[in-house]
Amino acid sequence: MNRSVLYRWILWFTSIPLAILMYFAFMSGYGLVKTSVVKQVTLSLLDYHTSMVIHTSQLFRLTLFILLILHFISGFSLMSLRLRNRILRKLAEILVWFIAVAVTFQVIVIEFY
Repeated sequence: MNRSVLYRWILWFTSIPLAILMYFAFMSGYGLVKTSVVKQVTLSLLDYHTSMVIHTSQLFRLTLFILLILHFISGFSLMSLRLRNRILRKLAEILVWFIAVAVTFQVIVIEFY
C-alpha cells in the first residue's frame, strides 16, 4: 500500500467521527454559556450538566485530538505529494510532522502536568 492510499484511508476513517466530535465540542461549549437555547435546539439532549460532562471529559478531548492530528497529518501529507519538486515535497512533509509533534507535545504537557 503506497502512502497516498494510506493517507486517503486515514482521511476517510477520521472525517465522520471528527465531524461528530467537533459538533459535540462546539455545542457543549455553547451549552455552558447559552444553556436554554442549546437545550431547545438539541431537543433537550444537551443540558448544562451534560454539556459540562462532555466539554470537560479528558477522554473526549484526547479522542478528538488524536483524530484531529491523524486527519491533519494525512491531509497535509497528501497535499504535499502533489508538489512536483522533490525537495519541496520532503520539506513540506517534514514541516507537517514537525507541527504535529510540537502540537502533540503541547497537548501532552497541558493534559498531564
